[in-house]
Amino acid sequence: MDTIKTLLLVCLFATWIAVPAMSQSETKHKSVNISLTNRLYKGNSFFKADTKRPLYAQQSWVFNLPERGKNCNAVKLQAELIKAFFNGEYASLDALLSDLKNNFQGDGTWRKVAKQGVSETEIYDDFEYNPYPQSTYYSIDYVKTGRKDIATYLLTTAHDTGTGNASGIFFDKRYIMYDLKTGRIIKFEDIFKPETEDAITKLLKKKAINLNDYSTLTSEPLPQIHTDNFFIDYGSKTVSFVYDKYEVAAGCDGIVILKVTFDTLRPFMKHL
Repeated sequence: MDTIKTLLLVCLFATWIAVPAMSQSETKHKSVNISLTNRLYKGNSFFKADTKRPLYAQQSWVFNLPERGKNCNAVKLQAELIKAFFNGEYASLDALLSDLKNNFQGDGTWRKVAKQGVSETEIYDDFEYNPYPQSTYYSIDYVKTGRKDIATYLLTTAHDTGTGNASGIFFDKRYIMYDLKTGRIIKFEDIFKPETEDAITKLLKKKAINLNDYSTLTSEPLPQIHTDNFFIDYGSKTVSFVYDKYEVAAGCDGIVILKVTFDTLRPFMKHL
């Protein structure tokens, strides 16, 4: 593995030589693109994905730096990447995103913050080739909020357990709202009054404006909203609450995101 890491390190530095260092004053659509191929061994893969057999995977990262913003510096960004790739400092994509949010926030102009794709190719070894390999895909996307001072990031994870059918693919979507002025993550209690979770949950079943989007939504009362997974769209004046796959509907409906208008939620909100 040390030899592989050394070779990858050389590849990364070769890529970085072609990327000029960027300061906060150099603003026009700067980006750092890194792509490498790595052999993932049994039980050992990037971000500790659960792989049960050797496989080849293509790991591609693209960072589009904001046009303006704090710490928009490719050298610092590369330092974070080297830790992620070679020191195993980040146990998950969430951990990497947390560091990026704290050190590389922008002004709301980020389109794609980071992306990692894992794809299978043929295996040449003593192990039997599995046509349905396990794989994990991670992405972080910028979501428009209708406010220049608030950035929302969508974290998506898709884990294919290798069953060969859709039921073996599990998706997770998490939204994180970030206040670019204060440098803080916006939490449920920053927007909503205390102890309003149950009342809001009851409203969703009756007042969500997109109930017809889900054909198998449960007839039972909804479980309490996840206060750590919601986002606000100030353009459409709605708040969206996220339920996991299978949590409130059949698998064919996937992840359920129920939207409620500001007018409906106004009695429960501190401010907009």
